[in-house]
Amino acid sequence: MQDFRDYMKEMLKTKGISINKLSKEIEVRETYLRDVIAGRRVSLPVMHKISKYLQDPHVIYKYVEEYFARKENAENLKRRYKV
Repeated sequence: MQDFRDYMKEMLKTKGISINKLSKEIEVRETYLRDVIAGRRVSLPVMHKISKYLQDPHVIYKYVEEYFARKENAENLKRRYKV
C-alpha cells in the first residue's frame, strides 16, 4: 500500500505542481502543509482544500485511511506493552 506522502508526491509531480505553489493556491503556509502531508499534523479542512484544488476526491480518503491505520497501530502497541 502506497502511503499518503508518496501518493501526494506522485500526484503533484503528475500535475506539475510544487508544494510551494500548492500552498499558495490553497492559502496554507508551506510548513504547515508539509506537516499535514507528512502526518505530523491533522487537518481535514486542509485536505478538503487540496482535494478540491487537485480535483481528486481520493486525497481525503487516503489521508483518513492512513490516519486511522496509524492510530490503530499505536493503540495496539499500547495494549501489547500495557503502556
